[in-house]
Amino acid sequence: MVRAVIVVHGANRNPDYYFEMMVDVVQGADLMESTLVIAPHFQTTADAPASSEPAWTSGGWKRGDKSVSDHGAGQRVSSYEAVDDVLTYLANGRLFSKLESVVVTGHSAGGQYTHRFAATSPAEVSHPNLRFRYIIANPSTFLYLGPERSDGIGGFNLPDREACPNYNEWHYGFEDRNSYASRLTEEETRERFLGRDVVYLAGTADTGESMLDMSCGAMLQGEHRYARALNIFDHMNAYFPDHGDQLFHVAGVAHSSRGVYQSLAGRDALFSW
Repeated sequence: MVRAVIVVHGANRNPDYYFEMMVDVVQGADLMESTLVIAPHFQTTADAPASSEPAWTSGGWKRGDKSVSDHGAGQRVSSYEAVDDVLTYLANGRLFSKLESVVVTGHSAGGQYTHRFAATSPAEVSHPNLRFRYIIANPSTFLYLGPERSDGIGGFNLPDREACPNYNEWHYGFEDRNSYASRLTEEETRERFLGRDVVYLAGTADTGESMLDMSCGAMLQGEHRYARALNIFDHMNAYFPDHGDQLFHVAGVAHSSRGVYQSLAGRDALFSW
């Protein structure tokens, strides 16, 4: 086993589906013998977690918030720390002596999780023996590294604060960050994110409103998911021209995790690096 793929579920919190879907993708690439697939489950209290399991709010697990209670685990834990712990386990050379690379990826709400995790997790710094890639697929919103947003005509400006006072708060931006994210300064977070291998998978037909964040801060990022992917990439080009992010347009695919990951672009992002 030389690679691991950690795939984060969407808002429906259905890790079994994501696990089976990713296994299908890996099998289709004829890489099962060399690939470990992990699909974490971020439960909420509605999922009736066991007494020994932590649980998060339906919005908090995407943002890296702490669990709502320790549920017998001894302490409240950030949802990002949970994957940090998985990565620490994988980095143990005595257990995984042949492991070379790790992909952290997620679709929809899982893409929101992955984008913020890429900007804040210390795992890559802690485990220099591994190569990391972060693949963000069709999220409802993105983390902006600066306060500017699209003006709708190809440029960027500062939005009207009176009309949308919370548009730059975590996890849309850097203001009012949670305890996990605030361990770094804004500049440290930018530096960390800009040094990482980040790929955006954007379905060109993902233009609907189903489960789309329609809040003021989200709408400033674009009218739908595909537009928001284009805008975040344009923002990176405009304000951080030396970034190494990549944007793959997945032609004809709407809000479908299977469609995105099974596409040629999806397989290339996962395995050809």
